[in-house]
Amino acid sequence: MSDEKLNSLAERISRLKNSRNTRRGEANEDDASERARGMSMGTRLGVELFAGIGVGTFIGYMIDSFFETLPLFLIIFLFFGAAGGFLNAYRAFMKDSDNN
Repeated sequence: MSDEKLNSLAERISRLKNSRNTRRGEANEDDASERARGMSMGTRLGVELFAGIGVGTFIGYMIDSFFETLPLFLIIFLFFGAAGGFLNAYRAFMKDSDNN
């Protein structure tokens, strides 16, 4: 092979290696971004669920304190809060999945 062909071949190999390394870097950034987005969504769903249960329990406890029927309304509103938390988490999940 002549020197020109060898230089041309070496240059093409170098360009292909550089483009491959660039694509790998972009893929790693995309993977990290996707992972962070997933963790953010998981945290949001957990907070939605926990907040619903907490608010329902608090309301039930306050009603029980007022009427002096301690476990009755606490249990009822605990279930309402859990249902509301699951509903909010479901809505947030569906909204996020529709955006993707």
